[in-house]
Amino acid sequence: LLEVPSGTVLHSHGTQADVGDLFALQDQLTTRMVEALSLPLTARERRLLRQDVPSNPHAYERYLRANELSRDTKQWKAARGLYLECLDEDPHYAPAWSALGRMHRLISKYLIGEESSTLQLAETALKRALELNPDLSSAENAYAFLEVDLGRATDAMSRLIRLAKTRGSDPELFAGLGHACRYCGLLRASAAAFERAQ
Repeated sequence: LLEVPSGTVLHSHGTQADVGDLFALQDQLTTRMVEALSLPLTARERRLLRQDVPSNPHAYERYLRANELSRDTKQWKAARGLYLECLDEDPHYAPAWSALGRMHRLISKYLIGEESSTLQLAETALKRALELNPDLSSAENAYAFLEVDLGRATDAMSRLIRLAKTRGSDPELFAGLGHACRYCGLLRASAAAFERAQ
């Protein structure tokens, strides 16, 4: 019997087992409880779970190492290199394209001596990520920040408002929307979007 604090019974199941099989019984009951607590997924959520699975373990390892390096400004160029290596091995891995686009943008914006063409590379990478996975929130977020940098805050805001109508519980999308609204002079809307993201 699985009961939530409100007193509602979510699931009921009975089973019998020998005393020697207590661990198997525990595993079976735990599995049943987890299944009972699982929320039903929408078609979009099921699709998202199947997307963005890396096809190459070596590429995925580079992606994870790059993610760790990307936290340190002194390691941004090394992270960018690892993202590029990842994509050489798995060119269809949308999260790596998104992360590469973000890294190009950060390097162009904050590291002295980087050419502005890095912003073009950022846009190309982010567009590729969204071609591969139109629902990739990290790419939408990074693209909104890039569009603001390129003077296209209104375009970013309009796009993200359209997406928010169908993705109302997407924090990265609302964080990007908050940033775009701020640069459009819509401070209340910006604050509301950031609150929604939180």
